[in-house]
Amino acid sequence: MPGELIPIILFIALGVVGVAWSPIGQGIGRMMTGGKDPRLEGELEALRAEIETLRAEVEERDARLAGQIEEASGRLDFAERLLAQQQKQNVLPGQR
Repeated sequence: MPGELIPIILFIALGVVGVAWSPIGQGIGRMMTGGKDPRLEGELEALRAEIETLRAEVEERDARLAGQIEEASGRLDFAERLLAQQQKQNVLPGQR
């Protein structure tokens, strides 16, 4: 019986070592220790920088758009006042 267990234990040990050295085993090891993949850290930092750049651009465009809306609103108010004055001038004296 003990002679039959040696090959079984050997195959199990080789399987465990093989899985430990594979990318799956390395990923499991990093998860267990809370480590991060150094290859992905650079990409992660680049993505964070790109997100911050895009957020700044969106805020700038929002501010510019708000200014344009404010300007258009002022022009619309001015045009409405001009039209109202013109309508008052076109009314005959007895119809007011």
